[in-house]
Amino acid sequence: MNANIILKNSPKTEFQLLENGFELIDGETEQNNGYYTYNDIQTIELNKLWFPKLTYWLRYATWLITLGAPMVGEGPWKKAHIIIDIGKKKIKIWLTDSDMADKSKKLVELLNKKTKHNND
Repeated sequence: MNANIILKNSPKTEFQLLENGFELIDGETEQNNGYYTYNDIQTIELNKLWFPKLTYWLRYATWLITLGAPMVGEGPWKKAHIIIDIGKKKIKIWLTDSDMADKSKKLVELLNKKTKHNND
């Protein structure tokens, strides 16, 4: 079963899940671009905080209370990322918003199924 998961549109970050591997199109980090086989995947790690939307709303409420004082820093999803270890190479993709973080859960599930299926 082939599937496409677009994590981000601009710059485009897309995973095309094919029969024996996946094609990665990463407009943000071009060195990640390429075709990778499922057999080469060593580990897939999703580092995602569970509360980015709650934090955003709490920060917004604080901003309203302080009468529009500037909000400092980025949301916690700036620290969320996926790391795919391909042996000689580690692919790291930053999840820059909560939508990317949500889509990445599905991506990791599908990649895990494909790698387990190929290793059996």
